[in-house]
Amino acid sequence: IDPSAGVPSVEEYLRRIHPEDRQMLSDTIIKLNQGEEPEQREFRTNPAILPLWVLKPAYSVERDQSGKVVSFFGTQLDVTDKKKAEEELERVNTNYQLISENTRDVIWLMDYETQKYVYFSPSFQRLRGYSPEEVLDENIKGSMTEQSYQLVAKELTDGFTELQQTGKPVSTSIQVELIRKDGTIVPSEITATLAPDARGKLQVVGISRDISERIKTEEALRFSDDTNKAILNSTQDSIYLIDPEGVIFMANLVAAARYKTDPEKIIGMNVFELSSPEASVIRRKMTQEVLATQESYSGEYKADGRTYQASLYPLFDDTGKIKFISIYSRDITEKQLLAEKEKQESEDLKFINDVNEYLNKGLTIR
Repeated sequence: IDPSAGVPSVEEYLRRIHPEDRQMLSDTIIKLNQGEEPEQREFRTNPAILPLWVLKPAYSVERDQSGKVVSFFGTQLDVTDKKKAEEELERVNTNYQLISENTRDVIWLMDYETQKYVYFSPSFQRLRGYSPEEVLDENIKGSMTEQSYQLVAKELTDGFTELQQTGKPVSTSIQVELIRKDGTIVPSEITATLAPDARGKLQVVGISRDISERIKTEEALRFSDDTNKAILNSTQDSIYLIDPEGVIFMANLVAAARYKTDPEKIIGMNVFELSSPEASVIRRKMTQEVLATQESYSGEYKADGRTYQASLYPLFDDTGKIKFISIYSRDITEKQLLAEKEKQESEDLKFINDVNEYLNKGLTIR
Protein backbone atom coordinates (compact mmCIF):
# COMPACT_ATOMS: atom_id res chain seq x y z
CA ILE A 1 0.00 0.00 0.00
CA ASP A 2 1.40 3.35 -1.01
CA PRO A 3 1.37 5.62 2.08
CA SER A 4 1.03 8.72 -0.13
CA ALA A 5 -2.31 7.41 -1.38
CA GLY A 6 -3.82 7.89 2.03
CA VAL A 7 -5.25 5.48 4.57
CA PRO A 8 -6.85 2.44 2.86
CA SER A 9 -10.31 1.29 3.76
CA VAL A 10 -10.80 -1.85 5.83
CA GLU A 11 -12.13 -3.57 2.71
CA GLU A 12 -9.02 -2.61 0.72
CA TYR A 13 -6.80 -3.79 3.54
CA LEU A 14 -8.57 -7.14 3.88
CA ARG A 15 -8.41 -7.68 0.12
CA ARG A 16 -4.64 -7.91 0.45
CA ILE A 17 -4.93 -10.70 3.04
CA HIS A 18 -4.84 -14.38 2.01
CA PRO A 19 -8.44 -15.55 1.40
CA GLU A 20 -8.03 -18.37 3.92
CA ASP A 21 -6.83 -15.97 6.65
CA ARG A 22 -9.14 -13.04 5.85
CA GLN A 23 -12.04 -14.08 8.12
CA MET A 24 -9.70 -14.74 11.03
CA LEU A 25 -8.16 -11.27 10.76
CA SER A 26 -11.56 -9.65 10.29
CA ASP A 27 -12.82 -11.34 13.46
CA THR A 28 -9.75 -10.07 15.33
CA ILE A 29 -10.49 -6.48 14.30
CA ILE A 30 -14.15 -6.82 15.28
CA LYS A 31 -13.24 -8.17 18.73
CA LEU A 32 -10.74 -5.34 19.27
CA ASN A 33 -13.47 -2.89 18.32
CA GLN A 34 -15.74 -4.53 20.89
CA GLY A 35 -13.18 -4.04 23.62
CA GLU A 36 -11.91 -7.62 23.72
CA GLU A 37 -8.27 -8.68 23.57
CA PRO A 38 -8.27 -11.62 21.14
CA GLU A 39 -5.28 -13.78 20.27
CA GLN A 40 -3.56 -12.08 17.38
CA ARG A 41 -2.44 -14.93 15.13
CA GLU A 42 -0.05 -14.83 12.22
CA PHE A 43 -1.58 -14.43 8.77
CA ARG A 44 -0.49 -14.55 5.14
CA THR A 45 -0.71 -11.98 2.38
CA ASN A 46 -2.75 -12.59 -0.77
CA PRO A 47 -0.33 -14.05 -3.36
CA ALA A 48 -2.60 -12.79 -6.15
CA ILE A 49 -1.69 -9.21 -5.20
CA LEU A 50 1.49 -9.38 -3.12
CA PRO A 51 4.38 -11.77 -2.56
CA LEU A 52 3.40 -14.49 -0.11
CA TRP A 53 4.56 -13.22 3.28
CA VAL A 54 3.77 -14.39 6.79
CA LEU A 55 3.06 -11.46 9.11
CA LYS A 56 2.71 -11.35 12.89
CA PRO A 57 0.31 -8.57 13.95
CA ALA A 58 0.32 -6.48 17.12
CA TYR A 59 -2.81 -4.29 16.84
CA SER A 60 -4.26 -1.83 19.31
CA VAL A 61 -7.21 0.58 19.28
CA GLU A 62 -7.42 4.22 20.31
CA ARG A 63 -10.63 5.35 22.01
CA ASP A 64 -11.99 8.70 23.05
CA GLN A 65 -13.26 9.56 26.54
CA SER A 66 -16.61 7.96 25.79
CA GLY A 67 -14.95 4.69 24.78
CA LYS A 68 -15.64 5.09 21.13
CA VAL A 69 -12.97 3.73 18.78
CA VAL A 70 -11.11 6.59 17.19
CA SER A 71 -8.47 4.57 15.29
CA PHE A 72 -6.64 1.29 14.92
CA PHE A 73 -2.85 1.22 15.04
CA GLY A 74 -0.12 -1.36 15.41
CA THR A 75 2.69 -3.23 13.70
CA GLN A 76 3.04 -6.20 11.35
CA LEU A 77 6.31 -8.11 11.70
CA ASP A 78 7.50 -10.10 8.68
CA VAL A 79 8.19 -13.60 10.06
CA THR A 80 8.24 -15.38 6.69
CA ASP A 81 11.81 -16.68 7.00
CA LYS A 82 11.28 -17.65 10.63
CA LYS A 83 8.10 -19.51 9.70
CA LYS A 84 9.86 -21.38 6.90
CA ALA A 85 12.66 -22.35 9.26
CA GLU A 86 10.16 -23.58 11.86
CA GLU A 87 8.28 -25.62 9.25
CA GLU A 88 11.50 -27.15 7.97
CA LEU A 89 12.59 -27.98 11.51
CA GLU A 90 9.20 -29.55 12.21
CA ARG A 91 9.44 -31.57 9.01
CA VAL A 92 12.94 -32.80 9.92
CA ASN A 93 11.86 -33.65 13.47
CA THR A 94 8.80 -35.48 12.20
CA ASN A 95 10.87 -37.51 9.76
CA TYR A 96 13.46 -38.25 12.41
CA GLN A 97 10.78 -39.35 14.86
CA LEU A 98 9.22 -41.57 12.21
CA ILE A 99 12.58 -43.19 11.48
CA SER A 100 13.71 -43.57 15.09
CA GLU A 101 10.40 -45.07 16.23
CA ASN A 102 10.05 -47.56 13.39
CA THR A 103 13.57 -48.71 12.55
CA ARG A 104 14.99 -51.81 14.19
CA ASP A 105 18.36 -50.10 14.39
CA VAL A 106 19.10 -48.20 17.60
CA ILE A 107 20.12 -44.57 17.26
CA TRP A 108 22.03 -43.25 20.26
CA LEU A 109 24.10 -40.36 21.52
CA MET A 110 27.01 -40.61 23.95
CA ASP A 111 29.02 -37.96 25.77
CA TYR A 112 32.68 -38.55 24.85
CA GLU A 113 34.19 -37.25 28.08
CA THR A 114 32.02 -39.26 30.50
CA GLN A 115 31.40 -42.17 28.10
CA LYS A 116 27.75 -42.13 29.18
CA TYR A 117 24.70 -42.47 26.96
CA VAL A 118 22.48 -39.40 26.81
CA TYR A 119 19.91 -40.56 24.24
CA PHE A 120 18.43 -43.79 22.84
CA SER A 121 15.79 -44.28 20.17
CA PRO A 122 12.74 -46.39 21.20
CA SER A 123 14.01 -49.46 19.32
CA PHE A 124 16.66 -49.79 22.04
CA GLN A 125 14.28 -51.97 24.07
CA ARG A 126 14.14 -54.58 21.30
CA LEU A 127 17.92 -54.73 21.19
CA ARG A 128 18.80 -54.97 24.89
CA GLY A 129 15.53 -55.50 26.74
CA TYR A 130 15.76 -52.24 28.71
CA SER A 131 13.62 -49.17 28.17
CA PRO A 132 15.73 -46.13 27.21
CA GLU A 133 14.90 -44.50 30.54
CA GLU A 134 16.38 -47.45 32.48
CA VAL A 135 19.87 -47.03 31.07
CA LEU A 136 20.18 -43.34 30.30
CA ASP A 137 23.34 -42.07 31.94
CA GLU A 138 24.75 -45.63 31.77
CA ASN A 139 28.47 -45.90 31.10
CA ILE A 140 29.19 -47.82 27.89
CA LYS A 141 31.51 -50.17 29.79
CA GLY A 142 28.52 -51.78 31.49
CA SER A 143 26.63 -52.24 28.26
CA MET A 144 29.00 -54.74 26.63
CA THR A 145 31.48 -57.50 27.32
CA GLU A 146 34.95 -56.56 28.59
CA GLN A 147 36.60 -57.62 25.34
CA SER A 148 34.17 -55.46 23.34
CA TYR A 149 34.72 -52.49 25.64
CA GLN A 150 38.50 -52.69 25.16
CA LEU A 151 37.92 -52.62 21.39
CA VAL A 152 35.56 -49.63 21.67
CA ALA A 153 37.93 -47.78 24.04
CA LYS A 154 40.75 -48.11 21.53
CA GLU A 155 38.52 -46.85 18.71
CA LEU A 156 37.55 -43.82 20.83
CA THR A 157 41.18 -43.03 21.63
CA ASP A 158 42.28 -43.42 18.01
CA GLY A 159 39.29 -41.38 16.84
CA PHE A 160 40.09 -38.53 19.24
CA THR A 161 43.70 -38.44 18.02
CA GLU A 162 42.58 -38.34 14.39
CA LEU A 163 40.02 -35.60 15.15
CA GLN A 164 42.72 -33.45 16.75
CA GLN A 165 45.00 -33.95 13.76
CA THR A 166 42.44 -33.37 11.00
CA GLY A 167 39.75 -31.28 12.66
CA LYS A 168 37.17 -33.42 10.88
CA PRO A 169 34.54 -35.84 12.29
CA VAL A 170 35.81 -39.41 12.57
CA SER A 171 33.62 -42.41 11.70
CA THR A 172 34.15 -46.11 12.35
CA SER A 173 32.28 -49.41 12.22
CA ILE A 174 32.97 -52.34 14.57
CA GLN A 175 31.34 -55.52 15.86
CA VAL A 176 30.73 -55.85 19.60
CA GLU A 177 28.84 -58.07 22.03
CA LEU A 178 26.16 -56.18 23.96
CA ILE A 179 24.69 -57.44 27.22
CA ARG A 180 20.92 -57.76 27.40
CA LYS A 181 18.80 -57.22 30.50
CA ASP A 182 18.43 -61.00 30.96
CA GLY A 183 22.21 -61.44 30.81
CA THR A 184 22.34 -62.95 27.33
CA ILE A 185 24.76 -61.66 24.73
CA VAL A 186 23.61 -60.08 21.49
CA PRO A 187 26.19 -59.62 18.69
CA SER A 188 25.86 -56.12 17.28
CA GLU A 189 27.39 -53.90 14.66
CA ILE A 190 28.09 -50.32 15.72
CA THR A 191 28.56 -47.48 13.26
CA ALA A 192 29.58 -44.31 15.07
CA THR A 193 30.89 -40.81 14.43
CA LEU A 194 32.92 -38.69 16.84
CA ALA A 195 32.28 -34.97 16.36
CA PRO A 196 31.79 -31.76 18.38
CA ASP A 197 28.26 -30.40 18.86
CA ALA A 198 27.24 -26.75 18.37
CA ARG A 199 28.82 -25.86 21.74
CA GLY A 200 32.08 -27.62 20.90
CA LYS A 201 31.40 -30.54 23.25
CA LEU A 202 32.56 -33.89 21.86
CA GLN A 203 29.74 -36.34 21.23
CA VAL A 204 29.53 -39.81 19.70
CA VAL A 205 26.53 -40.35 17.44
CA GLY A 206 25.96 -44.01 16.73
CA ILE A 207 23.71 -46.67 15.28
CA SER A 208 23.63 -50.19 16.76
CA ARG A 209 22.25 -53.14 14.84
CA ASP A 210 21.46 -56.68 15.96
CA ILE A 211 23.45 -58.95 13.63
CA SER A 212 22.52 -62.28 15.26
CA GLU A 213 20.75 -63.56 12.13
CA ARG A 214 23.56 -62.37 9.88
CA ILE A 215 26.12 -64.24 11.96
CA LYS A 216 23.98 -67.39 11.88
CA THR A 217 23.74 -67.10 8.10
CA GLU A 218 27.49 -66.54 7.78
CA GLU A 219 28.18 -69.57 9.99
CA ALA A 220 25.77 -71.67 7.93
CA LEU A 221 27.45 -70.55 4.70
CA ARG A 222 30.86 -71.19 6.21
CA PHE A 223 29.76 -74.67 7.28
CA SER A 224 28.34 -75.30 3.81
CA ASP A 225 31.55 -74.06 2.22
CA ASP A 226 33.69 -76.22 4.51
CA THR A 227 31.46 -79.21 3.80
CA ASN A 228 31.68 -78.68 0.06
CA LYS A 229 35.45 -78.38 0.27
CA ALA A 230 35.64 -81.57 2.32
CA ILE A 231 33.57 -83.40 -0.29
CA LEU A 232 35.65 -82.04 -3.18
CA ASN A 233 38.91 -82.93 -1.44
CA SER A 234 37.82 -86.45 -0.46
CA THR A 235 38.03 -87.72 -4.05
CA GLN A 236 41.11 -88.84 -5.96
CA ASP A 237 39.88 -86.90 -8.99
CA SER A 238 41.26 -83.51 -9.97
CA ILE A 239 38.31 -81.13 -10.05
CA TYR A 240 38.34 -77.72 -11.74
CA LEU A 241 35.77 -75.07 -12.54
CA ILE A 242 36.86 -72.94 -15.47
CA ASP A 243 35.26 -70.32 -17.69
CA PRO A 244 35.21 -70.77 -21.52
CA GLU A 245 38.62 -69.09 -21.73
CA GLY A 246 40.18 -71.54 -19.30
CA VAL A 247 40.42 -69.23 -16.26
CA ILE A 248 40.22 -71.30 -13.05
CA PHE A 249 37.46 -70.30 -10.61
CA MET A 250 37.72 -73.34 -8.33
CA ALA A 251 40.08 -76.24 -7.82
CA ASN A 252 40.38 -79.00 -5.23
CA LEU A 253 43.53 -80.20 -3.44
CA VAL A 254 44.24 -82.99 -5.92
CA ALA A 255 44.06 -80.58 -8.86
CA ALA A 256 46.38 -78.09 -7.16
CA ALA A 257 48.79 -80.86 -6.16
CA ARG A 258 49.36 -81.64 -9.85
CA TYR A 259 51.03 -78.24 -10.06
CA LYS A 260 52.65 -78.52 -6.60
CA THR A 261 50.69 -75.62 -5.12
CA ASP A 262 47.58 -74.76 -3.10
CA PRO A 263 44.04 -74.37 -4.53
CA GLU A 264 43.90 -70.69 -3.54
CA LYS A 265 47.05 -69.93 -5.51
CA ILE A 266 45.81 -71.20 -8.87
CA ILE A 267 42.44 -69.39 -8.70
CA GLY A 268 42.45 -66.85 -11.51
CA MET A 269 45.19 -68.62 -13.46
CA ASN A 270 44.62 -70.22 -16.86
CA VAL A 271 44.46 -74.01 -16.85
CA PHE A 272 45.86 -74.23 -20.38
CA GLU A 273 48.87 -72.09 -19.49
CA LEU A 274 49.51 -74.19 -16.38
CA SER A 275 49.51 -77.38 -18.43
CA SER A 276 52.45 -78.70 -20.40
CA PRO A 277 52.35 -77.96 -24.15
CA GLU A 278 51.27 -81.52 -24.91
CA ALA A 279 48.50 -81.57 -22.26
CA SER A 280 47.41 -78.01 -23.15
CA VAL A 281 46.66 -78.95 -26.77
CA ILE A 282 44.53 -81.93 -25.69
CA ARG A 283 42.64 -80.04 -22.98
CA ARG A 284 41.90 -77.11 -25.31
CA LYS A 285 40.49 -79.59 -27.85
CA MET A 286 38.20 -81.20 -25.25
CA THR A 287 37.02 -77.79 -24.00
CA GLN A 288 36.32 -76.54 -27.52
CA GLU A 289 34.27 -79.67 -28.23
CA VAL A 290 32.10 -78.98 -25.16
CA LEU A 291 31.66 -75.34 -26.23
CA ALA A 292 30.79 -76.37 -29.80
CA THR A 293 28.35 -79.16 -28.96
CA GLN A 294 27.13 -77.67 -25.64
CA GLU A 295 27.16 -81.25 -24.34
CA SER A 296 29.30 -83.10 -21.85
CA TYR A 297 32.44 -84.93 -22.94
CA SER A 298 34.14 -88.00 -21.49
CA GLY A 299 37.22 -89.88 -22.62
CA GLU A 300 40.81 -90.97 -22.01
CA TYR A 301 43.92 -89.14 -23.14
CA LYS A 302 47.67 -89.47 -22.75
CA ALA A 303 50.04 -86.64 -21.97
CA ASP A 304 53.53 -86.39 -20.51
CA GLY A 305 53.77 -90.16 -20.19
CA ARG A 306 50.59 -90.44 -18.11
CA THR A 307 47.07 -91.62 -18.92
CA TYR A 308 44.00 -89.71 -17.73
CA GLN A 309 40.26 -90.28 -17.67
CA ALA A 310 38.53 -86.90 -18.10
CA SER A 311 34.90 -85.76 -17.97
CA LEU A 312 33.79 -82.21 -18.83
CA TYR A 313 30.33 -80.79 -18.07
CA PRO A 314 28.96 -77.44 -19.33
CA LEU A 315 27.20 -75.13 -16.84
CA PHE A 316 24.77 -72.62 -18.36
CA ASP A 317 23.65 -69.14 -17.28
CA ASP A 318 20.06 -67.85 -17.39
CA THR A 319 20.37 -67.01 -21.09
CA GLY A 320 21.43 -70.55 -22.05
CA LYS A 321 25.05 -69.56 -22.62
CA ILE A 322 27.86 -71.68 -21.20
CA LYS A 323 29.27 -69.79 -18.21
CA PHE A 324 31.53 -72.44 -16.69
CA ILE A 325 32.85 -75.91 -17.46
CA SER A 326 33.44 -78.37 -14.62
CA ILE A 327 36.30 -80.80 -15.23
CA TYR A 328 36.82 -84.12 -13.46
CA SER A 329 40.11 -85.79 -14.27
CA ARG A 330 41.73 -88.92 -12.83
CA ASP A 331 45.24 -90.24 -13.42
CA ILE A 332 44.64 -93.87 -14.41
CA THR A 333 48.23 -94.65 -15.43
CA GLU A 334 48.84 -97.16 -12.62
CA LYS A 335 45.40 -98.65 -13.07
CA GLN A 336 46.01 -99.11 -16.76
CA LEU A 337 49.47 -100.59 -16.20
CA LEU A 338 48.00 -103.00 -13.66
CA ALA A 339 45.27 -103.99 -16.10
CA GLU A 340 47.85 -104.58 -18.83
CA LYS A 341 49.99 -106.62 -16.40
CA GLU A 342 47.01 -108.75 -15.38
CA LYS A 343 46.14 -109.24 -19.04
CA GLN A 344 49.70 -110.26 -19.82
CA GLU A 345 49.78 -112.65 -16.86
CA SER A 346 46.50 -114.16 -17.99
CA GLU A 347 47.81 -114.64 -21.49
CA ASP A 348 51.08 -116.12 -20.13
CA LEU A 349 49.13 -118.55 -17.94
CA LYS A 350 46.97 -119.60 -20.86
CA PHE A 351 50.08 -120.19 -22.97
CA ILE A 352 51.64 -122.37 -20.24
CA ASN A 353 48.43 -124.37 -19.89
CA ASP A 354 48.25 -124.90 -23.64
CA VAL A 355 51.86 -126.07 -23.74
CA ASN A 356 51.36 -128.46 -20.84
CA GLU A 357 48.26 -129.90 -22.45
CA TYR A 358 50.17 -130.44 -25.70
CA LEU A 359 53.14 -132.07 -24.00
CA ASN A 360 50.95 -134.36 -21.91
CA LYS A 361 49.22 -135.81 -24.93
CA GLY A 362 50.31 -139.40 -25.63
CA LEU A 363 52.35 -139.73 -22.45
CA THR A 364 51.60 -142.61 -20.11
CA ILE A 365 52.20 -142.53 -16.43
CA ARG A 366 53.50 -145.84 -15.05
